[in-house]
Amino acid sequence: MALCEDAKIDPRLFALLVLHLGTPENVFEQLPDSLTEVPQVSATRAQIIVAVSQRLDEVRLRLEQQSARGIQVISVFDAGYPESLRRIADPPSCLYVRGMVPSADRRVAVMGAALASAEGIAEAVAVGKELARLEVGVVSGLTGSIGGGAHLGCLAAGGTTCAVVDFGLDYAYLQEFEALAAQIVSAGGMLSEHPPTTVASRRHENATDRIVLGLSQALVVIEPELELPHMAALTEAALCEGEPVFVSTRESSDAVSRLMRLGAYPLPSPQGVEALLKLV
Repeated sequence: MALCEDAKIDPRLFALLVLHLGTPENVFEQLPDSLTEVPQVSATRAQIIVAVSQRLDEVRLRLEQQSARGIQVISVFDAGYPESLRRIADPPSCLYVRGMVPSADRRVAVMGAALASAEGIAEAVAVGKELARLEVGVVSGLTGSIGGGAHLGCLAAGGTTCAVVDFGLDYAYLQEFEALAAQIVSAGGMLSEHPPTTVASRRHENATDRIVLGLSQALVVIEPELELPHMAALTEAALCEGEPVFVSTRESSDAVSRLMRLGAYPLPSPQGVEALLKLV
């Protein structure tokens, strides 16, 4: 937490520091000259790290306060850190969690247009219900129409679901989705790589998608039209990692055709999820 929150160390630099110095504790035991021997650590950054090392009691107090508010902090060194996340390009150094950390069981990401049609939302709900029936967890964001529908469907069918958010878990933006967030936390978990008071931003949203894919074994895309460039990029990223992608073919479109040309499998109906999961 001290490295991530106070010294503002991103996941790549965090990995470099630990690679060179062994543990986060060792990082704080170094003099500035030793720290600058690590690639990408400037003299200014080294001074910041040394200054933070003098305030670790403040960090411990903040950790206790977050725990009292129901927020766990899990680092990449902890046994409870999701194993599949360790294998992505830039694993989050810390995860802030309300509820449960996703288990090692099968999980499927469900994504699509942020402002979907009524038919698209209904399909997302049906996919969530079908995944719950198959005892497969749902992973998605919290604020999009498709992700929200998948969460609701999964919860309604008694399944487990995980929402990955691009803002801090104390951020006021959660109030808009308070009811859904409470249901997700009670039957699964909500997590973020950002400190609790972090506000939402588009830059954070794009980075968060790597966590959604990292937590899942497959991706289902519904109504990619409005988000085609982003969905195409996610499809390519998932396929490069060996993760199958399914795209809804409820309505044919150029966007659906493009994802299929990239290698996505057609999903004619939510009931087809069971057969397609044999590819996972």
